[in-house]
Amino acid sequence: MIAREYGFATEFPFRVVPVPFWPVPGRALFFAVLALLAAVWLRPHVVFTRSATVALVSAGLFGFTTVFELHDPIGSLSRRQRQRLAKLIGLETFRMLVVTSQRLGDDSVGLFPQHAGKFLIAPNGADPVPPNVEPCSLSGTFKVGYVGHLYKGKGMEIISDIAPRCGWATFHIVGGTPGDMEYWTSKLAKCPNIVFHGYVPHAATSAYLAEMDVVLAPYLRDVEGQGGGRNIAEGMS
Repeated sequence: MIAREYGFATEFPFRVVPVPFWPVPGRALFFAVLALLAAVWLRPHVVFTRSATVALVSAGLFGFTTVFELHDPIGSLSRRQRQRLAKLIGLETFRMLVVTSQRLGDDSVGLFPQHAGKFLIAPNGADPVPPNVEPCSLSGTFKVGYVGHLYKGKGMEIISDIAPRCGWATFHIVGGTPGDMEYWTSKLAKCPNIVFHGYVPHAATSAYLAEMDVVLAPYLRDVEGQGGGRNIAEGMS
């Protein structure tokens, strides 16, 4: 399923473990405990997480070999998060801290020089659009595109503002949940030069990108959910 979605050549088994999300104080620790109780059952070779809480519980309490991926400067973390990270890095079962840029790596090593061997710099990136990809057929003479989610902060606020002012371009929006699609198609019902294509498997997005004259990455400062660095990399590729 994942291999087909992302165009991988090799299938691999996976399990989805449903965990309830309750908007209450301490939910991060609650999630960590539930997820790691599931890990006790699954017996993984390694726990890979972007949560410092999960990483600390995994390595410190359960003794799992643990890898933590960090996308923000350590200095921007809260005091409690920095304390957790300092405890985590010193644990024997903590294998690696993955950071996504050279600057983050340099900052991290500067703060924890005694653990320099536990840092790995792995920048975000994306494969370029294959040269032999067959572009899909999109309407318009000048095609402006966006590929990604439509939730708050991802940029539909900006696109909805500029599209009515740019009648010379056709805006092709690829992605979005049914609920987000319904909201934006209703809001832009009187804008004839914007086309919503809905959800497209990741492996098929290259055909859309190849046909676009301009690809937008109009993210706002505050994004609901995850950031969009990979989307930018894919658009530039």
